[in-house]
Parts: sequence; C-alpha cells; structure tokens
Amino acid sequence: VKKHDKVIFVSNFPKDYKKYHNSWLHKAIKKITYPLFAKLYPKPLQEIFKKRDSLLAEEKRYFEKNKKIKVLYPRELPLKSARDTNKKRINETFDVGIKLAKDYIKGLK
Repeated sequence: VKKHDKVIFVSNFPKDYKKYHNSWLHKAIKKITYPLFAKLYPKPLQEIFKKRDSLLAEEKRYFEKNKKIKVLYPRELPLKSARDTNKKRINETFDVGIKLAKDYIKGLK
C-alpha cells in the first residue's frame, strides 16, 4: 500500500452480508456448527476458521483507517455461500469483481 497511490480491494460479498451474520439466529447456529466445520479443515486452517470473524473485523478496521484503500462491494453474487465450489459461479464472481474494478477506474478519469 505504501508505494501505491491507491489500492482497490474487491470484496467477495455484498456490504450488507455481515448483517445476516449478526442476527441472533446465525450466532446460535454458528456456535453449534463452526466447531464442527473447523474440524473438516487441516489443523493449520482450523484456527483461522475459528478466528474468522475477528480477522474480518480487523481487516475492516484496517481498510476504514487507510484512506488509500478503496473497498468495492458487489450488490449480489452468483456464489451460494462462502464455500461454494461450483466453478461456473466462482468464475462469474471473479467477472463481477473485474467489472466493479473497471467501472470504478473508469469513473476516476
């Protein structure tokens, strides 16, 4: 970031995606399922999975603090979930991000 004028970060999820994750229902489900899901991953990734929310919050604070970083959020995505493995939807998601970045850069000129 230090050697660039501006960094564009395209989020994987819409800006309001975290609103769903803050609902009481999601918190209850997460408390039960996250430990089970974490065990599906190799040991090094288990800790990252368990700390995911705090890592995302730290990332968000960093982006908000650093004015050189512009975060672009898609309105909606083809992905069904954060762990969607459908290659077509994954590629469509990249296409959405590329279009967002191109539109943003075009608006800077």
